[in-house]
Amino acid sequence: DIDNLGALKVGLMVFNKNNLDRSFPNGTSLGNGNSGCGYLIIPPTLLTSAGIDAFVTKLKAIDGRVTANASEMGDMVSESWAVLNGLGASASCSGVNYSSLAAPGGSCRDAVMVYIGNATAANASVKDGNNNPSGVLFNQLNSAFGYANGSAEYNNYATIRNVTGFNKNPANDFWADEWTYFMNKVDVDDSAQSDRNVTTYSIAVYDPSVQSQVAEELAFLGEIARVGGGKAYQVTATSHADLAQIFREIFNEVLDVNSVFSSATLPVSANTQGTFENQIYIAMFRPNPTGGPRWLGNVKQFQFGVDINGGIVLTDALNPTVDSQSVVNPVTGGLVDSAQSFWTTNSPAGQAQWPIDGFWKNSPEGDGFTFDAPDGDLVQKGGAAQMLRVDYLADQSARRV
Repeated sequence: DIDNLGALKVGLMVFNKNNLDRSFPNGTSLGNGNSGCGYLIIPPTLLTSAGIDAFVTKLKAIDGRVTANASEMGDMVSESWAVLNGLGASASCSGVNYSSLAAPGGSCRDAVMVYIGNATAANASVKDGNNNPSGVLFNQLNSAFGYANGSAEYNNYATIRNVTGFNKNPANDFWADEWTYFMNKVDVDDSAQSDRNVTTYSIAVYDPSVQSQVAEELAFLGEIARVGGGKAYQVTATSHADLAQIFREIFNEVLDVNSVFSSATLPVSANTQGTFENQIYIAMFRPNPTGGPRWLGNVKQFQFGVDINGGIVLTDALNPTVDSQSVVNPVTGGLVDSAQSFWTTNSPAGQAQWPIDGFWKNSPEGDGFTFDAPDGDLVQKGGAAQMLRVDYLADQSARRV
């Protein structure tokens, strides 16, 4: 998307099974070439036109010398914390100094990690390596955040977590989920390192022929995203178009800057205002970009659903209530661009005068562009506001406030 050029930095970290040195590829100077933790092949690169070309060139230079070794999962996740916060050698799993990657104060509040898990073989593993990711976490809690051993804050992040559908045996060999929970939830105001929180997405790439054998690994990959504040995806190894679409969705969520003055996260309670049975009503506002007093407003209907991990999520009119995909952007707390609320349509029934090329022809925006659907987090599109436009398109004389 040309409008988003220069708005995002993307890097690439891999497992380094074959001990490549730090010069691969194309002069990369940061990383770990000794097979431990994660190997930062491409440091965070600003995706301008030139940056995209450089990123793709380096990506194509990766060959069989770099192969996935998913038995160092916790080590790599630990290393990502140091990379994304530009931390020194004492704070990284590998001992590599990433301080040159530190963002200037206030220039980039939060960060996102997308973990691509390879579950195409029956022996796929999500086990940690031998580089002590738990020890690095304990050190961060003590030295960077000042949490004393045994304190409530320390125990919250240092205690081994249970994972539904996964047997942690031995329990101390699987620290990736503790790390993603810490990275997303810890109060960075307590840190002496100018840290920023990290939202974790996971993409489990699997082979359907071994799906039953890797069921636990798929559950664990879903868990690191769930506790990491992001979303979990599953895609078969041959579904290239689906994988590309997943990345588009993730990038759109990270880049989302439209304001919704109402949280899309609602408590499940019989007493919650704004809910009736499984109908969820969200009132939202969008400030005038020039600071004027007239703000766009709307009311939209959504519903609750159950995701693939059994958790309750807010979902839209296009999703079933079972195996649902959340429509909440975990980065902003608002709604994702591709969501479509109830009542929203591109072909209103009984309204012959509705513009065939879209109501928003003179103000195209979002995934729907000139149309209302999908309305996503765009306040002005769809919902009750569209119903009013449909009813009073040709004549507003009977309209009452």
